[in-house]
Amino acid sequence: MFGKQIKAVKYIQDMAEETQNAHDDIGRGIDELKRKLMSLGAFDEGEYQSALEHERSVTPERVPLERKTFEEISREAEQSIKRTVTINDILTEDDIKEVDSRVAQHIEEFNREYSLDGWDYAIAGTCGLVAGMLDFMCVKSPVRSTSAKFDTPLDGVFNRSVQSAFNKILPPDLSHELSESFKIGSADTSMKGRLLSYSGKLSPYNHRLKELSHDPVLGFIFGVYDMMNNSCTIIENGKITSYNSVHANDFNENVFYALGRMCGHLASDVNAPSAAGNRGMGLPAPFMGLLTMLRGVNINGESVGTNIEYMYLNGYDMRQFVVSSVPVAIMEVLLRACWVIKGVNLEGKTLWTALSQTAPGNMHKKFRMITAASYGVLCAMNAGKICVTNDILNLNYAAWMGLIWNGFHALKWALLDKHFLLWKTFERKELTRLENTISALDELEHDVELLPV
Repeated sequence: MFGKQIKAVKYIQDMAEETQNAHDDIGRGIDELKRKLMSLGAFDEGEYQSALEHERSVTPERVPLERKTFEEISREAEQSIKRTVTINDILTEDDIKEVDSRVAQHIEEFNREYSLDGWDYAIAGTCGLVAGMLDFMCVKSPVRSTSAKFDTPLDGVFNRSVQSAFNKILPPDLSHELSESFKIGSADTSMKGRLLSYSGKLSPYNHRLKELSHDPVLGFIFGVYDMMNNSCTIIENGKITSYNSVHANDFNENVFYALGRMCGHLASDVNAPSAAGNRGMGLPAPFMGLLTMLRGVNINGESVGTNIEYMYLNGYDMRQFVVSSVPVAIMEVLLRACWVIKGVNLEGKTLWTALSQTAPGNMHKKFRMITAASYGVLCAMNAGKICVTNDILNLNYAAWMGLIWNGFHALKWALLDKHFLLWKTFERKELTRLENTISALDELEHDVELLPV
């Protein structure tokens, strides 16, 4: 099919060349006739121009051009051109150079828009370094929830600040009131004897980690499901299983009411002290329970799942996750500030345009790469902190989540999306050129139809 198209184009080129040659012969004949008439004194240039203006002022009758389908042109091309036609037969050397030049220019413009420059690397490195230093100096490992008293001051600037904020927002009396008002039945089972056919290890210390109903994100899905089905969804030995409760289901609520009840219950567990007055086992960090399924991935001889359970039982809960999020939040703000300053001062962007390019749903690809690089610096420093202290509790869970999320999108962009976008934008530009050419041909067709027959 492509060969037929090339041959048809070659045929049209040959026909156009013949027409052009015929017009050139006519033009030369007219010029020669004018020259002879002028030599005889029988030609007046002014009268000639006046006659032309008169002809142009008269509205001629429009004669539609004869149209041919592609199949008709292909048949004529097959009859006229017997040999095989290649792309080099319809493109001259100058045409090929022009195409190569346009492609090179487009790649240069694309790289200027999306490739990182020295300023971008400096921004990524500096912001990641600042966040890493804050994580190293201001974030300390958590204390064991079952041994530290609720109001015991914590080590670390950010630890104490977050502790103070939680204690003000969710004091013990409010947590107790929320717990009594928003009970969720089977979704909050802390003893294995309350579940049918369950033989695993479940206790008041680990049930919030094992039960997906207590995940700050997934809880709104699995918690509502368990409430309405009188079940409890537990992660055990790398599997997710729902077990029925031995008690009758007394929830006859719709989904939206259950969501509201789930929200209140999760809020009650974030900063609730234990019966002994200790800090208590708070909610796990987002998706922390899912990570306990990674039993086959080992770190220093122990699986990821084992390390996650160790971290939670030793105080690494939602409160510590918020503590570790403070350097991350500061880094995110610094990244956006630097991007806006660079865009406005060096690239001529408006303040709103530069700022909108950092929004999650409209993030510029270059900013995504800068963000991923900053998270890489932060996580590298956090890994060093873990090695120096030899304590997995110094893990910055929020930073590593950010690295995984932004790193995935950055790799996807660098390995796949970048190349698709490069040729997609080039295709769009060439289609625009083609549309302009078609418009010019339509105007030419209109003028030709007005020529006298």
